[in-house]
Amino acid sequence: MKILFINPAANLGGAERVLLASLQAVQSYLTQDVHLLTLEDGPLIGEAERLGVRVHVVRTPDQILQWSEAGQLGVVSRMVPQPVRSASHLVASVLPLTRTLAALRKQVQQIQPSLVCSNGMKTHLLTAAVVRRDIPRIWHLHDFIGQRPLACRLLRQAVCRNTFGVAVSHAVRNDWQQHVPSLQTSVVHNGTDVEFFRPHVTNTGPMDVPRTTRIGLVATYAHWKGHGLFLDAMANVVRQANRNIACDIVGGPIYSTLGSQISRTDLLQRIQQLNLERYVRLVDFQNKMDDVYRNLDVVVHASTRPEPFGLTIVEAMASGCGVIASAAGGVPEIVTHEHDSLAVPPNCVDSMSASLRRLISDDHLRRRLGQEARETVKRRFSNEQFAVKIAEIYRQALSPQNAPVRNRIKPICSADLSAP
Repeated sequence: MKILFINPAANLGGAERVLLASLQAVQSYLTQDVHLLTLEDGPLIGEAERLGVRVHVVRTPDQILQWSEAGQLGVVSRMVPQPVRSASHLVASVLPLTRTLAALRKQVQQIQPSLVCSNGMKTHLLTAAVVRRDIPRIWHLHDFIGQRPLACRLLRQAVCRNTFGVAVSHAVRNDWQQHVPSLQTSVVHNGTDVEFFRPHVTNTGPMDVPRTTRIGLVATYAHWKGHGLFLDAMANVVRQANRNIACDIVGGPIYSTLGSQISRTDLLQRIQQLNLERYVRLVDFQNKMDDVYRNLDVVVHASTRPEPFGLTIVEAMASGCGVIASAAGGVPEIVTHEHDSLAVPPNCVDSMSASLRRLISDDHLRRRLGQEARETVKRRFSNEQFAVKIAEIYRQALSPQNAPVRNRIKPICSADLSAP
């Protein structure tokens, strides 16, 4: 029995960290013969190999990796980049796609998987062209499909009777059920390692000065992650703060998709415009993200559009940080306002500024929220809970019954697994 995971990227964003947890779950509960196929090189490969996973790379041309509806490139007619302004553009796009599909098909045939798990929008579409229809396939749904009307149309055509979806939140499942109704979808909330992400014992670290409150935004450089909103709120706060403040923006551009990310230069310019050079520094993603959270007192989630889930929120909560979260999409399934976090409306600088002031000035509130946040994660979002649920879905997908996968897995959609 072989399980093949296909992921478009090889960096370590939220979807990739969840993928690593899925790989561990499969090895712990099902089989040791696990394969990962990626479309590019990156740190994900080394992390997967350390787990004992066999990794294969089909290096894919930039014309394909950079496709994105959200980035104003779009796809037409089976993912040809848009706008296509001339016949030469069309030819230049079709040939790399044809070669990539041939290489992927050959690699899948060599592996001969019993189950294929796709971990991204691009690979959902590509698997429809390179995986035999009799092989069960699971699409891991990390994004809202309703924001991508062309992808909706293509994915509706790509669903076959052996295709099943696993959504990271009820918000994502509801969106897919609305736009791709033929895809039977269940919910498994992402998990995190509650032993790896733990509260700091003392308030020390490289930025430590007396009475300094450390604030962080941990996010990729995607436009919608709210870096500008966060900096505007920080500008409001530092003008009235009665104690020292230090702020880290932790992250970077990790995906190849064109038009989807801000640049480091843009952020530095914005910091200068707001006179925040004394307070804010940019920090790349770290190998040991647990140390990042341990050196933060407050973690802000500032996404300006609905978040499918919010793995950094869960990691910060497990680390005992005071969390401020933009309450849209899957986020309300994670946090409870005034109990384990402060929830704010999306795109509201005033609400974010007010919440920052509260957590900066009220140490007792911040500690209480952090303690409750860790208990929430231990109770509902541990890796152990995630592994059991996801492995059961894979097990049922691999069952020898003749019924379609979506019918075999339907019992998994129980209150135990789906309730927020």
